[in-house]
Amino acid sequence: MNQKYHSPWLWIIPILLVVAGPLFPMSVSADTKSAQLPETFRFAKHLYDAGQFRQAAEAFEKFAFETPDSLQVTQALYLAARSYQKIGDTTAAQNACERALALNPDDLTDQLYLLKSELFKSINAIDEARITLHNLLAITKEPLIRDNAFYRLAWFDIEAGRFSEAEEWLKKITGANEYPVSELLQQLGQASTLSIKNPQLAGLLSIFPGGGQLYTGRYQDAAVALILNGLFFWGSIEAFDEDNTALGLLLGGIGLNFYVGNIYSAINSAHKHNRHFRNRFVEQLKTTFIQTGISHRNEARQLSVSLNLPF
Repeated sequence: MNQKYHSPWLWIIPILLVVAGPLFPMSVSADTKSAQLPETFRFAKHLYDAGQFRQAAEAFEKFAFETPDSLQVTQALYLAARSYQKIGDTTAAQNACERALALNPDDLTDQLYLLKSELFKSINAIDEARITLHNLLAITKEPLIRDNAFYRLAWFDIEAGRFSEAEEWLKKITGANEYPVSELLQQLGQASTLSIKNPQLAGLLSIFPGGGQLYTGRYQDAAVALILNGLFFWGSIEAFDEDNTALGLLLGGIGLNFYVGNIYSAINSAHKHNRHFRNRFVEQLKTTFIQTGISHRNEARQLSVSLNLPF
């Protein structure tokens, strides 16, 4: 009587196929999807990933020129703009960015607006950078993108010394875990303790020469203003007492100019004083929240959002 022997290993093979089966289509699908990309685009992306940004920009530009009807043209122009940005060619980056936006890329519009704002900021065109972010907020409903724009607008106001406006932008951020909103708001609350001088009061105090400069802590300027104005006033009075009218008028006219200049100097001193303390406060904030990296708690996620391209 023949008895068949069934090895237990024969049952393991079907089980492994059932368990691992779903994994193989995913791998094959990903490889197929990558393979479907044009070779020239994949080569340009390889250069970009390798940090060869100048060559990458040229390769992306070549791809966009040779295949204008390709679905990857907007992606190529976006990455070309990023490449130009990396090498400091802002003009070329802006050009590539505008050409990409002209194609109405629904999947990349948000990232292109953010990049456009960055490029304006890099050339100190702050008003244009702000306007670009406002335009972005008007067209996007994506919470992560909106939070990104709010945070950037807040920093524009911080750097301009508009701390209360910055607080309003920060309070609009919904993804508080992505940005140090509470910590930054707490630091901004200390702006009210800055040693700020009132320019109008400085001018009023300068009715007595040197008073405004004394108020703003410019003691040497206060002494000079008092001495010069006093000398011209005293010289003019002496000249009139000696019936030297011409000299008295001359000294009086010069003294009047110094007196008016003393008032303007005091007002200007107050503005300089305020700028000094505000700038120092802003630099402290930037050192704490930007240079140390605290401004992006989840940097990897932020990067994935900004470069989430549908290849």
